[in-house]
Amino acid sequence: MMALLLALPLDASVVDGGTYDYVVVGGGTAGLTVTSRLSEDPSKRVLFTVALGGPMDWSWLADQNKTIHGRGNVTILSADSFEKPRVIVNYFNVDFDLALHIEGCRLARKIFQSAAMSSLSAGETVPGFQKVPDNSEGGSEEDWAQWVLHDPQFSFGSVAHPIGTAAMMRRSLGGVVDARLKVYDTTNVRVVDASILPWQISAHLSSTIYGIVEKAADFIKSGV
Repeated sequence: MMALLLALPLDASVVDGGTYDYVVVGGGTAGLTVTSRLSEDPSKRVLFTVALGGPMDWSWLADQNKTIHGRGNVTILSADSFEKPRVIVNYFNVDFDLALHIEGCRLARKIFQSAAMSSLSAGETVPGFQKVPDNSEGGSEEDWAQWVLHDPQFSFGSVAHPIGTAAMMRRSLGGVVDARLKVYDTTNVRVVDASILPWQISAHLSSTIYGIVEKAADFIKSGV
């Protein structure tokens, strides 16, 4: 996940001098869902923002590319179960992932420069127009790529939905479990958690994991 940061002073007058029926602070599934439902009534004004502590509040727009094509690896380093493994994520080692992320950054910049949003912001701070100059496309591919791949200020994370370390797929592709959730070369060892997902989903993991657990229970009870 990457975010474009824009300064939003605490002085409410920056918000076009108006008033709002509802102010939703915080993102995620709950915040976005509440905002969407409250906005169904065209007579209501809803302000949605994400605030962090400090002398300034910060609004940010996240570019979340959840369908990453790149593949990393996890390596056990010793027999000590308390020693952390080596995790290589390999973000952006597939050109398509970088291209998609750049388009998301461009779109985020255009949204904040639109007539509806520009009055809510005091300006882009990260990465800013000095590092990624603006143009009609929202910045050049070269400048965005330079920032994403080489600038220490850039940060990209998994949004805390780790999956795939024991993926259900063919062993030749790096899979760990088969279609019955059994670990390859074992007879009665199964993995039943998010690690068997070979592909990230565009939602929170919880409901999908409930489904996996129910299916696993059926497998185990039937002896297959």
